[in-house]
Amino acid sequence: LGAAAATEKTLGALVALSQDAKDFVRRAAAYALGRLGAAAATEKTLGALVALSQDAKDFVRSAAADALGSLGAAAASEPILAALIDFWTPRLAATDYVYPGRRWGRACDIAFEELKRLATFKAAQRRPGDSRS
Repeated sequence: LGAAAATEKTLGALVALSQDAKDFVRRAAAYALGRLGAAAATEKTLGALVALSQDAKDFVRSAAADALGSLGAAAASEPILAALIDFWTPRLAATDYVYPGRRWGRACDIAFEELKRLATFKAAQRRPGDSRS
């Protein structure tokens, strides 16, 4: 969809849909928010995605985690990173986990992709002369 679709009206509608009683609607809302890119990383949308990352349905939590990762550095904050860690930790412990929508056979493939995103974020946060690692 892209940033052009990330209007206040669209974001509001998707946040409302993220609270729908039907799990497939919540999943679709998370998916759509993730496809809007960094422009969708508002306080309300991030809050909705964090809430969805704790949903009772695994496929909704998965869509929320994917959406948060898709928003990039704009979504990187302590609560977001904590939600992603909470989501991925049990999945990475299961070596036979297959990420929905992608046919990776091993959890290490999932971890690698997520760590690449985190490394990109950390590299973007470093400033010249910064001695932090």
